[in-house]
Amino acid sequence: MASTSSAPRALQLIRQIEDMGFTFLHDEPSYWVVPRLSLGFTRTAGHEVPLDTDGEPLYFQAVLTGPTDYYDYKLDRTS
Repeated sequence: MASTSSAPRALQLIRQIEDMGFTFLHDEPSYWVVPRLSLGFTRTAGHEVPLDTDGEPLYFQAVLTGPTDYYDYKLDRTS
């Protein structure tokens, strides 16, 4: 099993991607998406994991890579 000690924590990764100019949308608990990058992240864990200060798992548990523009429709709902 790979160590995650050098991996960025979920909240840290969100800040890094936002600093690159992308928008992270968080419209469902534990689920985050990045339109224009077509990435979806979840912090939902099916087992005991370390928690961050917000009470959610410290690290993302899974990431979905979708086709181009997969999450872009969500941008229309936020404007």
